[in-house]
Amino acid sequence: MNRFFRLVVLGAVLLAVACGGGGGGGGSGPSYTATYTGPGNTAPGNVVLELNSEGGTLVLDVVVYGPLANVYNIAFRLQYDPAILEYQSASEGAVFDADNCNGGDCTTFTLDSATVSDKLVVGLTRKEPGVGVALGAGANVVMTLTFTPTAEGGPSAFDFVAGTRELKDADGTELSTGWFAGTATVT
Repeated sequence: MNRFFRLVVLGAVLLAVACGGGGGGGGSGPSYTATYTGPGNTAPGNVVLELNSEGGTLVLDVVVYGPLANVYNIAFRLQYDPAILEYQSASEGAVFDADNCNGGDCTTFTLDSATVSDKLVVGLTRKEPGVGVALGAGANVVMTLTFTPTAEGGPSAFDFVAGTRELKDADGTELSTGWFAGTATVT
């Protein structure tokens, strides 16, 4: 009986190897890879869409270059190509909560991805009226956006839509010196 058991196990192992080890039915469709080419404009006051990671998902950071004092809110519409990318999620960076006001709940973060299919409407504002936050020298990540590639195409430009973008201090004064975004390509 022991020999019979060994033969059965050996036969099962050989069958699994010959058949590719099993594995389920049907494929999940084509797999796409996204790449991003950023603009590289790093002067203080610039708002730049920069690469966080690329591949099966495209993760982009909205970065404000400092130093800047008394930053109170950022708002914009970001246009992208829905024929090759699908918006997945957004998360707020920690820089607006850096002073731990209100026990760490310092901001109101809003994002509307449903109003217009090729634009994200984004806003991030401090809750405490008249109190901004200082952004340090260099890159300050204010939020992260994630997209999934859905079809081959590109290069396709991202765009901070003119007339919808603002980076203001607590007094309502515009702080940005420029808004820069790059291009995505999906293969």
